Amino acid sequence: MLSRWLSILFTLLFVAAAAWLVHEGREFVPSLSQIKWGYGVPLVCAALAYAVFQGFLLRDILQPERIALTASEHFGCSVVTTLWNYIFPFSGFAFRGLYLKRIHGFEYARFIGSTSALFIVEIFVFSALGLLCMALLGFAMLEQGYVTLTVLGGAFAGSLFICIFRIRVPVFLGAIGRKVEGVLDAVYTLLARPAVFFRAVGWTAAIFVAYALMYWFSAAMMDLELPVLATGVFSALTDLALLFRIAPAAAGTYDASVMLVAAEFGFNLTQGLLLAFLVRLSQLSVAFTAGVWFHFVLSRRMATVNSGGVV
Repeated sequence: MLSRWLSILFTLLFVAAAAWLVHEGREFVPSLSQIKWGYGVPLVCAALAYAVFQGFLLRDILQPERIALTASEHFGCSVVTTLWNYIFPFSGFAFRGLYLKRIHGFEYARFIGSTSALFIVEIFVFSALGLLCMALLGFAMLEQGYVTLTVLGGAFAGSLFICIFRIRVPVFLGAIGRKVEGVLDAVYTLLARPAVFFRAVGWTAAIFVAYALMYWFSAAMMDLELPVLATGVFSALTDLALLFRIAPAAAGTYDASVMLVAAEFGFNLTQGLLLAFLVRLSQLSVAFTAGVWFHFVLSRRMATVNSGGVV
């Protein structure tokens, strides 16, 4: 009964997503006719690699907690998280936390702490690599690069400050302060485990590269000349926009960040929107195929545990 209703739900969501994509694509009809769809395969492969690396990051960060995820679990949690985050902000992380608690007994408080620590690592790595790409490109290449430089510089400085200095949360902040302190404790616990921390940094850097490749292949599909290092700037700034999502799929903040960087490299508004559209389409293709499949696999596993069976 549950499977039938979930099937209906995902069918409706798929139809809604397709309708949304068609509506978005109407603005690009002249441009879409000139797309080099042959680059679509490596673009989807880059999106798949992005999900795979996210899974490896989750696996390694949980190993010190004595949680050994199988390949189907860490990859499945990765693509299902992306699927649900496209539907409703942060709902994918809620599913991941529920799965880890039901199957592995990982408490929500510890899950929130470890996830928040990964966010700090992600901000640190992406902003650092984005600034490095800007420096190697030469700031003179960017017409309005001071905006991106300010955002990435602020993100890097803030995350570095958190990692270097042990911050004390004022007592008068009450419940909010205790939650912030829990997040900071998770960060400092991660830093106290150098092997785990550097693996997390390594996988996050791999995620950065996969995400940058998605922009390079998307630009190639549009027959645009985009320097490889420029894709790193796209990757860094748009990832920060995804972290601070409000609407489903970070609609608005993500597209604005892509258009901002695109304008800095001399692309017009239509080209920036189409670039964002193609990257989003590649991620949706993974989310609504592998993500839907593994949602059923992981949900069935949780249902088996709830019924008293053995996974």
